[in-house]
Amino acid sequence: MAKDKSFTGIIPHKINYKGETFLGIPTGITSKSFSLTKIITIKNRPGWIVRGDSIEEWKIAGFCQYEEETFLYGPFAEGRSLEELLTMEIYEFLPFFYSLVSSVSVLANYLRDEYSKNHPDQEAPLFRILTHSVFFLNDGGILFLPPDIMKELMELRPLEDKIRFFSVCNHPDRMGEKNLSFSIGVFLYRVMTGNFPFLSENLKDLHHMIRELSIPSPRIVRPGLKKEVLQLMSDSLDKSSPDIPLLKTWENSVKTWIDEGIEQEISEEERRIVKETEKQKKEKADKLFQFKVFLNTNLAKIAIISIVVIIIGFTAGFTIKNIFFRTRVTDGLSPYEVIQTYFNSINSLDYSTLSDCVIKDAGKSELQVVVNLYVLTRQMVAYGDPVPFISAKEWDKKGRPALALYTPMYGMIDIKTQQKRDEPEPIFLVSYEKWYTETENTNQEITGGTINYYGSAITEQFYLKKERNAWVIYRIEELEWEVLSPKAAD
Repeated sequence: MAKDKSFTGIIPHKINYKGETFLGIPTGITSKSFSLTKIITIKNRPGWIVRGDSIEEWKIAGFCQYEEETFLYGPFAEGRSLEELLTMEIYEFLPFFYSLVSSVSVLANYLRDEYSKNHPDQEAPLFRILTHSVFFLNDGGILFLPPDIMKELMELRPLEDKIRFFSVCNHPDRMGEKNLSFSIGVFLYRVMTGNFPFLSENLKDLHHMIRELSIPSPRIVRPGLKKEVLQLMSDSLDKSSPDIPLLKTWENSVKTWIDEGIEQEISEEERRIVKETEKQKKEKADKLFQFKVFLNTNLAKIAIISIVVIIIGFTAGFTIKNIFFRTRVTDGLSPYEVIQTYFNSINSLDYSTLSDCVIKDAGKSELQVVVNLYVLTRQMVAYGDPVPFISAKEWDKKGRPALALYTPMYGMIDIKTQQKRDEPEPIFLVSYEKWYTETENTNQEITGGTINYYGSAITEQFYLKKERNAWVIYRIEELEWEVLSPKAAD
């Protein structure tokens, strides 16, 4: 069997077998490989050739061997792969892109109709696109090689091939038409900018990027890009999009772009401003994403570091206090002043002072929060452009503004203190509001580039006594706790 030497690797191409010409699909499988067994069981699953509104099936004819590699082969069809066309200039690509969108739409409708005949109450499991398995034929048709077979073959390939031909253009969570819309948006973005919107050598990181990131604006490359083009692309690709465009929407829009273009004329100064603005947005988004990845992968480390900080703090405190008899920070303060110091140290993440205000298990949860936030903010500093910690008190003074993604905010406000019992063991009734963002909850709800914050109205009784001539809080009893809606903070 002769092989066309102009093609290499994974891309299907023309082969000559037993004197006939076929389209050969390299599998990377040797004849002795057990992996071939599963391919054999699905070899009759079809692909399709779409020409306008007509569809004909394309099926694998058989297997053959070439230099110890197994090839699948089927009826020869001459054309160029989608993988090749993705390197075109955008205006050259648009007519091919329209044919692709139109053919995908026709094929999706056909598969829905066929599936509904036997499963009238179920949604059809539509195909996924691999860039090396779609061919633009010389006669104007588009060949979709059998997606089930191509996907199975891809699982046998090195990870770099799986990412290049499949993972960059398929959403890990979307199915059916929503995923096809994502793929179409990826192809347009790739040709328009020269890059895929999401790309990583690590599959887990790539999926995380697709799920969490908004696309870098194509206006970095094309400042004059029309708003409606950018909007449709963003709607198909962005995680937060409420309306993923249907295939018919894509088809109508691309037809308009071919006639009217995708860019508008703007001045050189406008181009410079747009490019610089979008570049700054991308840099900020990248840093926020890097921090989110850091949180996902290092929460356990943060917890360990926090424990170490606590242990060191307690150990150092024990050594100094018990060997050198260091006085507490609260020495000389009245019981009322100790309570105020307790809340001030929480709002300023002052672990040392906070630990001087309490003994036993009093304030244990607040001590843990303070040390966690302390470690977290120091780790953020290591990323060069940290989102600064803001205390609830400072946030309240600023008018309770919306907070940027991943901003750590924590603390107490509106603190009211009433003494209920006098010395020698005074008791105080304290009411306050606690507000915070859940920076360590990676599944938190994020809306419009801001982070949700949460609040509680709390009433507690504080019990104090003297220990080595300093007043300390030895017990905190919760009396009332009420959730405050985030809307109440607007």
